[in-house]
Amino acid sequence: MVRFVLHLILVVCFAAPQVQVFAQDVRFPQEPATAALAQSTFRERADAIIPYVACGRELKYYQVRKLLRDGISPDEEDILTILAAKLYWVINHREDPGCVSSVVVPEAGRGDMDTLITELDKESGALPRGSHDPHLPTPCATISRPTDTIGGAKYVITVSTPCLIAQINEGIRAITKDAVAGSSDLPCLGSSEFPFVIRTIEGEWDVALRGLTRLLWMDYGHGVLEPDTLNHMWNHQLSVYGGPFESGDYPVLQLCGDERVGEILGTPEERLDREYWYRGVLSSLWDIFRWLLEYTGKMAAVYALSTTGIGALPFAFAIGPAGDVAPALSFRIEETENHLLQIESSKYLINQMVLTVEPNHDNRHELQEQQNELRDWLLKRFKSIADKDFDEYNSRPYTRYSLNSVQNLLAYARDPDIKAAARILLTLSAAKFAAGSSDGRRIVPYRRLSSADIVSDLYTTHSGSDHELVRAFVYAGQTRLRGDIIDGGEAAHMIYAAIDGYPDGGFRWPIQVLETAIATSYRPPFAQHIGHDGIESYYATPAYTMILGGIQTPPIQTFLGFTHKPDDTGAAVPSMIMPTVNGRVPADVFRILGTGSAHHRSMNLCGYHGFICGINPRIPTTKYEKCLTPFDHGMTFISSIDCFPDADRKKQFYAVAMEGTCDEFCDKEHRWGLIEVTWAPDAIVTKEGGTPVRTDPDFEAFKASRHMVMLSALPDDTGRGRYVTTEGHEVNYLLDQNGSYSTEADGSSSIPGVTFYTPENTHGVFALPGIRTGDILFQEDTVEGPLIHIGSPYSSTRDIIIDFRDWHHPSITP
Repeated sequence: MVRFVLHLILVVCFAAPQVQVFAQDVRFPQEPATAALAQSTFRERADAIIPYVACGRELKYYQVRKLLRDGISPDEEDILTILAAKLYWVINHREDPGCVSSVVVPEAGRGDMDTLITELDKESGALPRGSHDPHLPTPCATISRPTDTIGGAKYVITVSTPCLIAQINEGIRAITKDAVAGSSDLPCLGSSEFPFVIRTIEGEWDVALRGLTRLLWMDYGHGVLEPDTLNHMWNHQLSVYGGPFESGDYPVLQLCGDERVGEILGTPEERLDREYWYRGVLSSLWDIFRWLLEYTGKMAAVYALSTTGIGALPFAFAIGPAGDVAPALSFRIEETENHLLQIESSKYLINQMVLTVEPNHDNRHELQEQQNELRDWLLKRFKSIADKDFDEYNSRPYTRYSLNSVQNLLAYARDPDIKAAARILLTLSAAKFAAGSSDGRRIVPYRRLSSADIVSDLYTTHSGSDHELVRAFVYAGQTRLRGDIIDGGEAAHMIYAAIDGYPDGGFRWPIQVLETAIATSYRPPFAQHIGHDGIESYYATPAYTMILGGIQTPPIQTFLGFTHKPDDTGAAVPSMIMPTVNGRVPADVFRILGTGSAHHRSMNLCGYHGFICGINPRIPTTKYEKCLTPFDHGMTFISSIDCFPDADRKKQFYAVAMEGTCDEFCDKEHRWGLIEVTWAPDAIVTKEGGTPVRTDPDFEAFKASRHMVMLSALPDDTGRGRYVTTEGHEVNYLLDQNGSYSTEADGSSSIPGVTFYTPENTHGVFALPGIRTGDILFQEDTVEGPLIHIGSPYSSTRDIIIDFRDWHHPSITP
């Protein structure tokens, strides 16, 4: 119930305490209709997010602090977003008395709220003196007794500025480092046991480390963090330091504990005081010891493989990349991308702080050398991502970890090349989102975690979240289909985008990206194709956005062709055509599901310019029931304006769909389908209350021509067919339950840069990594290497030019 209550809070902070009551959630300003309006209203959205997270989540803050007190490890990321908002508020409103928020709670939730008030009263001394638990927050925030109001009971939460400062410091000190940086469940040698005892290790500390590093730099020069808090951070939390982690992989025969990625604790002076030659000697001795252990382990593994098979190595499936079995068997575990970015971005900023606060230390030059090596590592890694996209492309949920790591560097790194590289990655990610989204909605091919196979919502902002979608609410404000409302959980994840975009010069989406993301009536149609380990292909008009479902891709971590994490693979999704006029859930849009789910879903790459095809079609019959016309041979026609006559006429469409039962090329439990949606800016209303009142000649012509084309496009016994779109594009396709695709369009590949091949009894696809072709993202080949352009659908807007040809000095202009 507490979780439900949290979603009912809205906070408004003023120079003097005031109260304003809202029924539910956080209300955004009205959706901006143009890119220029999206830019100019950014502060209004930030002003809705920042005070809400800073002052309105007191129930959540208290709940997490209590879990920490009881030794239960909550999600530190959640409390760190609250602390970041509180710190930002104090820095920018330090002279203000504080914040007041009001909460309207339904009658069913009053019991939980009243229990919380009793606990706060007890902690504040309203009950017998001495009952306060020192491990809980200073009881300075207050919640009033309820008063009856429309919809339930109203509670008023008051947080003063001194209270915010106390919460920030106590909240940071309450966080305990109970894990190591990097992935969990990796094999290691127990440090306190006989070395050959294999254990697993608890990781994920780098998630909290990233948030704590941001707080450290946010406060620099402001003095909100108390000396005890800073000492606690240096001695117990900020654990990474020095040069880059060796090539991003772990020896399997490693120590359990902070030794894994060279984690070190201590004040800046203590870290610099350490004798580097002594550490070098120990490092050399450990290298020798580790080599002996690895050699022994390899010999044992070779023996085990040759006698009892892979089953003798219970930890082997966590190993990668694959190596030769004998005797040079690789016993190293490749770290995942989001962990590497979190570790190394935090390390860079921690090193930078040490060098900043100890400018005259005798040993600082040695740290500076390591920082230079780390700088090179980051720039090379960022270039690889800029060239080929993230390994964990569109990841659910790891995109949040990666993008927030990059954003930390953009906000607080002092090296202009690091800042430029970070801006490049964030801009590329934003441009790709804009090309493949519609009114803030997006479901696209992704890698990790394929078990987060969302089928219930086009706004994947919670479990299995698409973090770029959450950031898009802040930058583009496309919330019309949600009633311009976001909920508390979404707002928490928006805090870094809101904070970093608020000051002039902070990161916001450039106008080129906003012009792509916002489907105005005057935005011309555009196409975009992207090749990385997977394939993404989009086509958009003001009336709809077409998203092809993509392909399966292998896991990042494998050993001998196996993986211990089957959901770390890349997953295809259903192909979709999302109408602009309406639709919040997948059932509201046109879909080709394919077969299977998650990492077992078949390839879905059958489509071109508003035409999609494949196995198991779905048309939104419920949403468009009033404007749907059944026809013969399993055909259905739709004119959207009959269902949404008040919507922008320039965003209306006509649609036709035909489906049939499977027999020769797919099993009988499946159905095949062909769907085309075409932009109809001149459509006219033909029905009123279900009764025809006039004739739309364009729609009648559409039905007549599509009826003939559909009949001639029927798939043959092998699943092959040819469809001619309303615009005259000839599309050859192949339908198959193992993967459907359009083999070519207008005589060439339907996805530029992608080659389809069909060996006997199989289907395959090959794409060149790093392909970006289309109207939004494209590459210009030069003698020195490629330049990446980010264009706008409006030709008058100047292209963004990304130059990463020299990895030492990347640039992005304008």
